[in-house]
Amino acid sequence: MYYSIPPYADTTHPVKGWGIGVAESRDLTRWKKVAEVTPEAAYEKKRSLCTGSHSN
Repeated sequence: MYYSIPPYADTTHPVKGWGIGVAESRDLTRWKKVAEVTPEAAYEKKRSLCTGSHSN
């Protein structure tokens, strides 16, 4: 599953802007984060959301 990760509240955090999380589940009840795609380009830092996903 892909999901949106909102910007970090800590302004000193090196990752700026929205990110995309990737999670997997074998039973669709328990989910485990397996990857995170961080914004790299300036336009991605403004808004890089997964369409139809839920924010954490």
